[in-house]
Amino acid sequence: MPRSNWKLHLNASRQEQAEKIFNRCIMAIGRLPMDATVKPYSKGGYLAVFELYHSDKMGWGDLVVEVLSMGQKLGVGWTLLGDANSDPSAVLATNTGSRSSVSGLSWAEWQLNQHEMD
Repeated sequence: MPRSNWKLHLNASRQEQAEKIFNRCIMAIGRLPMDATVKPYSKGGYLAVFELYHSDKMGWGDLVVEVLSMGQKLGVGWTLLGDANSDPSAVLATNTGSRSSVSGLSWAEWQLNQHEMD
């Protein structure tokens, strides 16, 4: 089953705050995560790491568009990285001019890998 991997940096000083921000992010994305963790981040705040599963019936292009659309629900100004045909990824960083639509989200990252679809 295809999946996208996500990381969210949450600007919080306590676990409870971080979990509230994380829940707002998940509500914005509109898909329940798998294997989610929210832990203190070594550089401050908290880091949420999770996977989102996608339909087996989607073609690669549709999958990329779906993940792009989910990312846009978290904010605008994503920097796209990688090869769109095999391993695209993107970063949303509020310190570089991107804008988060979820209060408390400092940066976000998602990644897809076509090899994981096999």
